[in-house]
Amino acid sequence: MLSKLYTLFLDILSPRRVKGQIDLRILIYREEGNWVAHCLELDIVGAGGTPEKAFNLMSELVEDHISFCFENKIEDKLFNPAPPEYWYRWLKSIPYRIPEYHPLPQTIRRLECGLIEEDYLVSSSAR
Repeated sequence: MLSKLYTLFLDILSPRRVKGQIDLRILIYREEGNWVAHCLELDIVGAGGTPEKAFNLMSELVEDHISFCFENKIEDKLFNPAPPEYWYRWLKSIPYRIPEYHPLPQTIRRLECGLIEEDYLVSSSAR
C-alpha cells in the first residue's frame, strides 16, 4: 500500500517539479565499531570512522540514486523503505545534527537525523 502511495505521489511530479518534495530520515548508529548512516526511506547505507564520514558517503549515494531514478524515468523505484527494525530504532533515536553539513540536493525538502549511541551488535546480542 505504501508503494502505491509513493507511485501516486510521484506520478503527478516531473523531475523539475520535485524540488522540495522529499523528506528523508537518516538513522546514525555504530555497528562493528564503524559508524553507519542509514537513509530509511531509500534503504541506502554509508559507513565511516565518524558519523560525519558515514553521513557524507550515504548522502552521495542518495543523490546518485535520486538522479539515476529521475534521469532514467524509473521514479517508481525511488523509494525502497528500510526493514521495520530500523524504523523501530528510529523511534528510540535522539535528534542529531551533522556538523559538516552541505546543502541539500534540490529534490530533498527536509532531512532529519537520529542517533543511536550504543553499538548495534552489542545491543542486539544483549537481548
